[in-house]
Amino acid sequence: MRDLAYQAFRAGLGFADAMDVGRLPGTWLSERAPADLRDGAAIARYGALVGGRLAGWFEGAGPSEYGRAIDTDEGPRSGHELLERLTERVALRVRQLHALAVATGVARPDGLPADELEGLRLPKSLW
Repeated sequence: MRDLAYQAFRAGLGFADAMDVGRLPGTWLSERAPADLRDGAAIARYGALVGGRLAGWFEGAGPSEYGRAIDTDEGPRSGHELLERLTERVALRVRQLHALAVATGVARPDGLPADELEGLRLPKSLW
């Protein structure tokens, strides 16, 4: 669970970092949680930091930022496409976290709002 949660937040941070440096290495998206993020509270603090970083990026970004080409392991992607792909990746991680929480008895099966998730496109491969 720790790695899935970390990867969800890391994908968000990866977007802002990639937009700043012009590239998104695939390794950024598959990293395991660092040893110092050992419990839910530590992951939540990391998530709060990522949220702040993203809020700052979106506040400062102009419309033309999203048209820039960002290098990825699969070739160049526009900022718009990168944001869409990484949002899908985060949604998949959240679904995986929920399924794991249900399987371990931590969450109820109906804990996610199914009507809000219905129709959400989650491709077999995100890259």
